[in-house]
Amino acid sequence: MEHYLEPYYPSLLNILSYENEIHAIPYNNYVMGNHYRADLFEHPVEQANFIKRYGYPLAPPQTVQQLVDIGEFFTRGIGEQLADTKLTKQFYGMALMSGLRPHINDEFSAILWGLDGKWMTPIYKKNKLQHFQVDSQNSALVETTMFYQKLKQYAYPADSQFAFYESAQAMANGQVAMWPFAITTYGACHLKLNKISKAANSKSRKSQAENLITVLMLLPSAMTAKIHKLLIGYLNI
Repeated sequence: MEHYLEPYYPSLLNILSYENEIHAIPYNNYVMGNHYRADLFEHPVEQANFIKRYGYPLAPPQTVQQLVDIGEFFTRGIGEQLADTKLTKQFYGMALMSGLRPHINDEFSAILWGLDGKWMTPIYKKNKLQHFQVDSQNSALVETTMFYQKLKQYAYPADSQFAFYESAQAMANGQVAMWPFAITTYGACHLKLNKISKAANSKSRKSQAENLITVLMLLPSAMTAKIHKLLIGYLNI
């Protein structure tokens, strides 16, 4: 068993263990972070307007309430000014992966855990874990739900399939000010590359590969370099 567990990070195995016994094996892991438009956050006019309206400096959000404030602030309509540009289409404060796909759980859980909440409560008997209980009065869960509903007011309109790639596109195409729950994962891009390689013809492969660049722009440089090397082969047609 130990041989099969060698590739896994010890920290991942630790959180899936109880009393030195492993109860599950992780199948995927990633880092979640906030991608934001520095040109907007650092614009002097936007900074002055923000502090006048909310009473604190404009900067990447550190709390859920700040995320709500910044999302509200940057949501603008046609004809309104955004930094040095007069908008010709609706602009949104953020992109949320709020479609009917697993990604919404990642965002929801991030807020819940950030509020020091939990989905379930472990029940012990004589220091032994018996089961997990879903509390009927879970105030943190209710608060998370209220926050997420507020955030959706300032998010790019999402259909049932709106998730990782759609959020990355909204960010890369300049339609939102930030992507606060961005998932950085090599696995997602590797899967996309596999799909590109199986495209029916060279024109389709090139089109799909060029679309993937919007995702690569949002990844850490070390990871991007590795994926970019693979991408060259798909574009060299």
